[in-house]
Amino acid sequence: MDSIVLSSASKSFFSERGKLNVLNELNVSIKKNEFVSIIGHSGSGKTTLLKMISGLEKPSSGEVFLANALNKKVPMVFQEHCVFPWLNLKENVAFVLSQQKIPFKEREEIISGLLKVINLEDFSNEFPSRLSGGMRQRLAIAMVLASNSDLILFDE
Repeated sequence: MDSIVLSSASKSFFSERGKLNVLNELNVSIKKNEFVSIIGHSGSGKTTLLKMISGLEKPSSGEVFLANALNKKVPMVFQEHCVFPWLNLKENVAFVLSQQKIPFKEREEIISGLLKVINLEDFSNEFPSRLSGGMRQRLAIAMVLASNSDLILFDE
C-alpha cells in the first residue's frame, strides 16, 4: 500500500514579480517503510514539497494523499528548530504528548526515554536558550518522535 501519493501536484506562489511555479505536475508514489531523500539545489522546491506532504501547504492544483487520508497532518523537523523558548526541554516534549491526551504518568516515562535517546537527559530542566543549536535541533527531533507518527519528514 502506498503511504504517500502526489497526483499531478503543483505549487505556485505569487509576488510582485508575478507567478512563480515552484513544483509542476508531480506524480510520486512512496510505499510504507520506504526511506526517500529529496535532493536539489537551493530554491528548487524541496521544503515546499515537504510542507505539502505535511499538510502545512496545500497544492495549487492536484492532490496529496497520505495513507488513504487526504491532507492529514504529518510531523516535520524544520531546518530551523521549532521549540517553545518559554518551556524547558521536558515541558517542550510534554506539550506534544499532552496534545495526544496521554496520561501524565505515562508522559514522564516517555519524556525520560526520548531525552535519553537524544542524549539530553541531563538538560531536562534547561530552557532552549541555554542549549547549542544542535542540542535545540535534537530537542525538535524528540518532539517529533513524541508525536508517535508512522511518517516523519526532515527538512535537511
